[in-house]
Amino acid sequence: MFTGCGQGTAESRIDLLMPASVADQTNGIRDAIAVARRRKWLILSCVVTVVLTAVVATSLQTPRYKAESDLLIRQGSSSALLNPEVAQSAQNARPLMENELGLARSLRVVEAATKELGFKPEVTVSANAESDIMTITATSTNAVASAAIANAYAAAFIDVRRASLVDEYVGAAETIQAQAEQLDEKISSLQAERDNAIAALPRSFTQAEEASRITEAYAPRLTALDLERTRLDQLTANLDLSAELLQGGGASIISKATVPSAPYSPKMLNNIAVAMLLGLLLGAAMALLFENLDTSLRSEEELKSVSGLDVLAVIPIYEGDSKGEEMSVISSTDPTSYPAEAYRSLRTAVQFLAIDRPIRTVQVTSPRPSDGKTTTAANFAVAVARAGKRVVLVDCDLRNPRVHRCFGLSNEHGFTSLLLGEGTFEGIGQRIPGEPNLLVVPSGPIPPDPSELLSGKRAQALLASMADVADLVVIDSPPVLAVSDPLVLSAVADGVILVASVGNSDRNQIAKAVSQLRQVDSPLIGAVLNRFRGDSSTYGYGYGYGYGAQNTQDAAKKSAKSSGSKTEDVSPSLIGSNDNN
Repeated sequence: MFTGCGQGTAESRIDLLMPASVADQTNGIRDAIAVARRRKWLILSCVVTVVLTAVVATSLQTPRYKAESDLLIRQGSSSALLNPEVAQSAQNARPLMENELGLARSLRVVEAATKELGFKPEVTVSANAESDIMTITATSTNAVASAAIANAYAAAFIDVRRASLVDEYVGAAETIQAQAEQLDEKISSLQAERDNAIAALPRSFTQAEEASRITEAYAPRLTALDLERTRLDQLTANLDLSAELLQGGGASIISKATVPSAPYSPKMLNNIAVAMLLGLLLGAAMALLFENLDTSLRSEEELKSVSGLDVLAVIPIYEGDSKGEEMSVISSTDPTSYPAEAYRSLRTAVQFLAIDRPIRTVQVTSPRPSDGKTTTAANFAVAVARAGKRVVLVDCDLRNPRVHRCFGLSNEHGFTSLLLGEGTFEGIGQRIPGEPNLLVVPSGPIPPDPSELLSGKRAQALLASMADVADLVVIDSPPVLAVSDPLVLSAVADGVILVASVGNSDRNQIAKAVSQLRQVDSPLIGAVLNRFRGDSSTYGYGYGYGYGAQNTQDAAKKSAKSSGSKTEDVSPSLIGSNDNN
């Protein structure tokens, strides 16, 4: 059994040629793009809302300014004064700088800066591990104040460091002086001890030799003491050379803070960029949430999935097929349009299905009202009639008839009249100008109990008699979930087509409608996706429903002028061959 020319067939073939993982990824991307298109206004509103909120919040924030002052630190601690090699060691440079950072962040410096400024400054202190540069960064709501704070804090640090170095210097000087005095006492004591030992020698010829021995015995200790004294003298000299260091505080400002020209916070552009990203994320999350909550039909794949039926055709949305009152048979009024070609694809799909078994009566229904079943039935009937087949279109929606409005016909008499024996088929059936092969039977007056009329044997006999004089009978029946009439009518149909509309049909209701039809063994042959929104490239993949439309339309107009109404010349029918023909 062939399932016709649905749009999804080509996509299915393409997917079959791909590895499963690639096909899944492709479908995932395609689904994400489809969600973004359907929910574009929701996503856009989220982005706009978040961005506007960020702009307003940023505008309400008080601008803050930042200024930086750089200082060059010259190492000059007491340990460096007492042991210069320590200060020159590269491996000790970072610990010494950490000490400087600790001093710069100390309460002593903060208090000194506060005393100078009159308020507690907002500063941060940092240093480069590879240099002796310290940076003091001050922030304020005033540009001039930020520079003044950074410079004042730098000056306070230098003052505190100078005082600290003076304390260290004095302590070091006192230590060196005490060590020198102790060393002088040791030298004097040792020399006195040596001299006393020499003086105590007896006067003899051995006195000189003994004195020389005593002198040599004391020489190493005196030499060591002299060397220590020399070292102390060098330290004293180092202290004298550190006078300049003490005067400068051991640090100098190499780059004074200047008044910033613009605030560093808030950053409008950065906040807008972050807000756009957050808005997109929020929009995507909201879109996914609404997608999960929304059970309306959205695509051909969903229709296949929830109904379990093959999609015979995908009908694009067009003017005149809205959910409003105006209705249009575009297969008759604009036969070269995309939608008209889509209805012809439905005709072809049913033709292929008829290869295995004759299809003389086709019932068109839908899960709920406003899905476009009447428009589909009317256009399908015209498409088949234009293929040279005799078609009878019967409006069996006796509660809410619409077929007569599609063609601008009178509904004074119709199928109800036939059921009540108030007329004949030949007298009630109405011809459509320009469609000689189509006969329309309107519903007629609305009866008090449509279900009783349609379930009677007379209704079945009337529909069967119509099939005997036509190649195809198309029945427009009520929605499945609204009343039981479609279930009754399906008993006389050779095929039932379920019409579902994008955005209007509910996926759960589609599944329920199919279930009810299957419970009564309805001959479901497929589904039609109606009011599909997409660009022209979607239909037929660039050729399809609109290929050569303008040239064909021009030719059709010329032909209509020269010969009037004329049916199409096509191959013999595959639909319901009549035994009487």
